[in-house]
Amino acid sequence: MNFKSKIFFPVLLIIFSLIISFQNYKYGTYLSGWDTLHPEFNFGLYFKKILSVWQEHQGLGAVAAQAHVAELPRVILMYLLSFFLPLSFLRFAYFFLTLILGPLGVYFFVKEYISKKNNFIAFTSSLFYLLNLTTLQQYTVPLEMFATLYGSIGWIFLFATRLLLKRKKRDLWLFTLVIILSSPMAHTPTLFYIFFICFLLYLLTYAFIKKKLKQALFLAMLIIALNSYWILPNLYFIANYSSSVADSKIHSQFSDRAFQVGKNFGDLSDTAIMRNFLFDWGKYNQLNGSFIYLLDIWNKHLSNLSIKLIANIIFIFIIFGIVTSVLKRNITGLSLLPVFTLSFFFLANDNFIFKYLFEILNKFLVIKESLRFPFTKFSILLLFSYSIYFGLALSFLKKFQNSLLVIISITLIIYASPFFSGFLINSKMKVDIPGYYFEVFDFFKTQPQTNRIAFFPVHTFWGWSYYTWGYEGAGFLWFGLKQPLLAREFDRWHPANEQYYWEISYAVYKEDLKLFESVLDKYQVRWLLLDFAVTDASSAKSPYLDQISKLVAKSNKALLVKSFGTVKIYQMTNSTNSKDFVAVGQLPRVGPYFKLTDVDTAFVNYGHYQSEKSPDIYYPFRSLFTNHTNIKIDFQFKENEKSFLFSKKIPESIKDYDLNIPQTSKIIWFDNKDLDSSGNFLPKINLMDQTITVEIPKVKGYFSYQINPAEELKNSQLKNCDFLRLSAGDKSGQIKNTVIDKDLIRLESKLANNCTAAFSLNNLSHSLSYLIEFKAGNMQNKSLLFWLENKDSRRADIESYLPQIKSLTKFYFIQPPMDPFGTGYTLHFDNWSFNKSYSVNDLGRISVYPIPYDFLVNLSLVKQPASFTKLRNTKTLHPLPYLYIAKLGGKEDNLVLYQSYDPGWYAFGAENHFLVNNWANGWKVTTDGAVVIIFLPQLLQFLGFGILIFTLLYLCSNRKLGVIVWIFS
Repeated sequence: MNFKSKIFFPVLLIIFSLIISFQNYKYGTYLSGWDTLHPEFNFGLYFKKILSVWQEHQGLGAVAAQAHVAELPRVILMYLLSFFLPLSFLRFAYFFLTLILGPLGVYFFVKEYISKKNNFIAFTSSLFYLLNLTTLQQYTVPLEMFATLYGSIGWIFLFATRLLLKRKKRDLWLFTLVIILSSPMAHTPTLFYIFFICFLLYLLTYAFIKKKLKQALFLAMLIIALNSYWILPNLYFIANYSSSVADSKIHSQFSDRAFQVGKNFGDLSDTAIMRNFLFDWGKYNQLNGSFIYLLDIWNKHLSNLSIKLIANIIFIFIIFGIVTSVLKRNITGLSLLPVFTLSFFFLANDNFIFKYLFEILNKFLVIKESLRFPFTKFSILLLFSYSIYFGLALSFLKKFQNSLLVIISITLIIYASPFFSGFLINSKMKVDIPGYYFEVFDFFKTQPQTNRIAFFPVHTFWGWSYYTWGYEGAGFLWFGLKQPLLAREFDRWHPANEQYYWEISYAVYKEDLKLFESVLDKYQVRWLLLDFAVTDASSAKSPYLDQISKLVAKSNKALLVKSFGTVKIYQMTNSTNSKDFVAVGQLPRVGPYFKLTDVDTAFVNYGHYQSEKSPDIYYPFRSLFTNHTNIKIDFQFKENEKSFLFSKKIPESIKDYDLNIPQTSKIIWFDNKDLDSSGNFLPKINLMDQTITVEIPKVKGYFSYQINPAEELKNSQLKNCDFLRLSAGDKSGQIKNTVIDKDLIRLESKLANNCTAAFSLNNLSHSLSYLIEFKAGNMQNKSLLFWLENKDSRRADIESYLPQIKSLTKFYFIQPPMDPFGTGYTLHFDNWSFNKSYSVNDLGRISVYPIPYDFLVNLSLVKQPASFTKLRNTKTLHPLPYLYIAKLGGKEDNLVLYQSYDPGWYAFGAENHFLVNNWANGWKVTTDGAVVIIFLPQLLQFLGFGILIFTLLYLCSNRKLGVIVWIFS
C-alpha cells in the first residue's frame, strides 16, 4: 500500500463512509421520524416559508423561533439534487454527504497541523472521528443541523487556522464558503451560538500565542456578518419570546426530565466514551404496543468487555495527547484546550461544581432551554477535540508507528462494527410514508392558502405523534401543506397556539358540539383533518377519533369533502370565517386578559371581541386553568374549614357595573350512605371595595373524597411503572414507601417510577367540576408528577410536575366538567427518578370537592348588554406571509388580523394596536382607503441579507483586499 500517496487515505476514508452509507440505506423509504425536515415535499413552498420571519404556517402564526432561513444553502443544494435523485433519497443523500465530508475535514486538519504530514496518523484520527459513539448518537435519529456541524467543523478549523498563519486570499474565500454552507447548523440557533463561543475561544487562544489578535477578531466578525440574515431576526425572538417558550407546557414538562436523563450519563466513565442519553431512550414498538430501547443493539454491543476495553484505551490515548500537547507546548493542542474543557465539563455534568453553576445558568431562560440536552450541543465539539488529541498522541509514538496505526485502525472498525451492519441510522427512521398523504398535499394545493387546518386527534399536549404505519416523531404534514396547520409541534413557539389546544381538546373530550364549533370559529379554522392512523402509545382509546367523527357528523357547519386512506377531510362553513385572515367591523370590549383557559366564555357568549383592561364586559374568574406549573392563577384563593373563597380585585372603572349572575349556580349534595338524601348549596357573592368574592361551601358527600395516603398505602404492594427498563429486563430500579406520620407518606425511587400512589374515584360524575387539594413536598431530585386519569377516555385530563418546593405545601387543581354521561377518575402521583439519584417526595392528605365551575367562569360585570358579534370580510391582497393590503370600502371601525398577536405587526392607516379574542391583532382604522399591514421584524432579515451581500461584494471588489491586507499584515 502506498501510504505516502496524497489521495490514498482520503479515498479510503470516502470508501469507509460510502460502505456505512450503503449499509444504512433502505431502498424506497423516507428518512423520517423524530425531529424531521422535509423541504423536498414542496421546495417552492419551503423557500417561501423560510424566507419569512413570520411563520404563518405554524398554526395561528409565530415568530421564527428556529433560524429557518439559515437552511437556505442546504435547501438549494437539495433542490439541485432533486433533478437527479429520487425524492425519497434526498434526505438520506444529505446525511451521507456530511458523513463523508466530516472525517475528510478532520483528516486535512490533522495532516496539516498535528501529524507533520504523516498521512496515516491523519487517517487514523479521522477514522476515529467517523467510528465513535457521538457519530452514532448524532445519526441514529438524524437532524440536519447536527449533521451539518459534524460535516463542516474540521473544514472551519482548518481554513481559520490557515488564515491565522498563512494569510492567503484563497483560504479566505474557502473559509467564507464553508461558513455560508455550514449555516444550516443554526436551524436551532443555540447550537450555532455554542459552537461560535467555543470556536472563538480557540481563535483567541491561538491568536494570543501567535500574537494574531486582529486576525482572530476579524474572522469572528466575518462569521457574524455572514450569518446576520438569521441572527438579527433571532435576536428579536429572544427578546420577546424566550420566556414564553420556557413556560410552554411541553417545555415545562420535558426540559428538566430531559436534563435528568442526560445527567444519568454525566459521570466520567460515560463522558470518556461519549455515551449519553439516547442509550436510555425508548422507541415505540408497534408490533406489541410497548417501548424498547432505541439503541438496544448497541447496548448489547457495548456490554462486551473487549469493546469496553477498546473504548477506554482510546480515551487513555486522548488524555495522553492532552498531556503531551501541554508538555510539548503544541499550539494547536493548547488552543483546543478551552474547547475540550468547556465541552467535557457540560457533558460530565454529574458533579457538585456543575450543580451550582447550572442553578445560576437556569436563571437565564435561553441558556436553560439550550442546556436541557447538553450532549446535542457540545458532543460534536468534544468529538472534534478528542480526534485532534488522539492524533497528537499517535504523533508522539514514533516506534513501530505504522504497524501500530494499522492495529488501531482495525480496532476502531471492530469497535464500531454495527455501523457496517446498518445500525448507524436507526431502523425506526426509515419509513414508508403511505402514498395517500401525498394525495392530501395535492388536494390542498387547490385550496386557498389562508384556509387554516385543524389537525385531529388532540389527545395530548405533547408535540409527538405515533402512527400505526410506523412513523414516530414531531410530525411531517406541514412540509407538504401551504395552509397553516394547527399541530402540537407549534404550541411551544407562541402561547396562542397552546391556548387553542386547551380549548379544542376540552370541547372534544366534553363532547360539546356548540363549544367545538365556537372554538373553530374563534381561531378561524376552515378545514378539519382527522387522521385515524394516529395512535396513543399509552391508551388506544384516548385519541377519541370515533367520538370526534360523531361530533362532527352532528354539525350542520361541517361537510365531509374527501377521504384519503386513514385521513378524512371536513370543510367548515362558519359564517364569520375571514378571507385572507383579515376582517372589519365593530367589537365588544371584554376583559381581563388571560394566559390559558379551558373555555373562553366571552367568545361563547358574545363572539369576536376586543380584549381590554377596562372593558364593557368583565369576567373576574375568566380562567380557572390549573393544568400548568408555570402559569399562575390571576385571582386570589383561600379556604377555611367550611368554604373556599375565590376573590379578584377589579378595576375601579367597572366597580359600578351590573352584576350578571349565571343561572347554573347550585352544588348538588348526596349522602354517601343514602342517595335518596340530597340537597343543594349555593355560592355567596360579595362585591366590596373593588373586590369581588365568591364563597363556595365545602360539600362532603357522594361526589367528594377524603383520602389519607399514609393509611391507604401502608399495606399496598409497591408498583414500578418504568416499563422501558422492565421490558429490557433491567431490575436495577429501586422503590420504597415509608409512613412518616399518621397522614404523611414518603415515596422514594431510584432509576424507577414509583407509581404506587394511585387512588380511584369511582363515584365522581363527569358532569360536575371538582377542586382537588393535597399536600406534597419535594425532598430530593425530581418532584411528583400529578395526573388525573379520565376513566372513560383513558386520558390524563390534568398532567403536571409539581414545583420543586421542599417544605410541605398545599396544591390545588381544578377539573372542569366533562362529558355529562361519563363517570370516574383516578388520581396518580408518580415518583420518577430518571438517573442514579433518589427522588424523594412526601404526600399528605388529599381532598376532592365539587365546585360550580360554569358559574364561576360565566360570572360577569356588565356595563351594557352586547349582541353576538359578526365581522365582515374585506378585499385583501396577501402576497407574502408578512404582508397584507386591506382595501376598505368605506369608513370602518376596527380591522382584525387573525394572526397571533405580536407587537411587530404594524398597520399603516390604522392605530391603537390591540388584542382580539385574546390572541389575534386588531387596530382602530384611521382611513377609508387601503391599510397596509406588515410584520416589521422582517426588515431585520432584509438588513441581514444586505450585510451578507455587502460583505461578499466587498471581498470581491478589493483585489488586494484593502483593509483585510492591513489586518493580516
